[in-house]
Amino acid sequence: MHPLGAMFHGFSVFYCMTTSLANNGAGLGPLGFHEAKVCELCEKAGFSSVRRVPLHNPFDTLYEAKPWDRCGEL
Repeated sequence: MHPLGAMFHGFSVFYCMTTSLANNGAGLGPLGFHEAKVCELCEKAGFSSVRRVPLHNPFDTLYEAKPWDRCGEL
């Protein structure tokens, strides 16, 4: 793992995950929020599709979630 990746992993464990748990969140942590989990959570929330947006950035992952409209079409 790149040193910057190790630092971000630490931030996620000690800040992001604990903040989530403190606010009754899932506390997924750095390894629990993978693409399959994103799709699962978005589907439960009523989104019709989820896609990973291509980024030229090794530090971030961006997903686009689209809601259902009234007719079931996007």
